[in-house]
Amino acid sequence: MHATLGLALGVALAACSGERVAECDAMLAVAQRASACGRIDAAQRMQVDQSVRTIKDALDRLEDVGPGQAPADLADEMKRTCAKQEAEIRRLYEKVAPECLQ
Repeated sequence: MHATLGLALGVALAACSGERVAECDAMLAVAQRASACGRIDAAQRMQVDQSVRTIKDALDRLEDVGPGQAPADLADEMKRTCAKQEAEIRRLYEKVAPECLQ
């Protein structure tokens, strides 16, 4: 899972849009809930938590960059990637710990 979240991070860093991306913020929120959930194995929570910190730092840096820096197609790809990663996190934990995703 760390690798899939890392992919989203790489796309986010490449886009540098300077604006918050709702899809990435939503993915981050789900990942944060998973990393804080005691029903998920401690080793997995640590891995998710590390990814959450990395993604949060990247999104915070994106917010500091001036708007309009990224081509529209790259920004769209970032949105799609974040949405896909959120769905993947939900898929991974919806059966073992659905309460962690609410």
